[in-house]
Amino acid sequence: MNEENENIKLWQSVEKTDPRYMKDVKFPFPHKAIDAQYQILTATKLWGPIGKDWGVKNESFIPVTLDTANRCSVIYSATFFYPEGEFAINSDVFIYEKAKDTYKPNNDFIKKVSTDAMTKGLSKLGFSADVFMGGYDGDKNNYNGIDSFVEKEMVTPEQMKVLNGYIKDFELLSPKTAAWVKKKIGQGQTKEQAQGNIEQCKTAKQGIKDKK
Repeated sequence: MNEENENIKLWQSVEKTDPRYMKDVKFPFPHKAIDAQYQILTATKLWGPIGKDWGVKNESFIPVTLDTANRCSVIYSATFFYPEGEFAINSDVFIYEKAKDTYKPNNDFIKKVSTDAMTKGLSKLGFSADVFMGGYDGDKNNYNGIDSFVEKEMVTPEQMKVLNGYIKDFELLSPKTAAWVKKKIGQGQTKEQAQGNIEQCKTAKQGIKDKK
């Protein structure tokens, strides 16, 4: 592996996002939101439990009053660390949220601002980069990599029995077709693919019979 590929090895291993852990958000602008717990899970699989070899340290929460007491925000700063280094992360959020013609306390502002900073930190390492780089713009189901996250049922013993039966038939009727079927079933099949192969075998067998 050359130096450039080595530098993006981590990025490439975590850049794809499972669409099941995304949701559409309209405020403050339409975008895809990634479940923070999903990102933490991905990091935990890679580095172990948070707080040991990766996580945040040196956290600080600084309240900032804007025009009135009801326009107060908090600025969060911390250091994100992981096995290969550390870097600064930060975020901010209003302590009060607008509700119609007034403002109400944002009871979860500490959780929101610290979580936002952490997810931004993970994104700098490539976590869910496909989302941040526009890979899911418009529809979370339009990304080409979605199939890699969907657990698929594999070929059943019953389907293999049917396919092996066709192989025996084709060895007598058409050795070339028999070889084709062997190649198809030797590549690994999902249940859906196996059913498609069975239908193709059925059609091919009938076609051979019709020619005779």
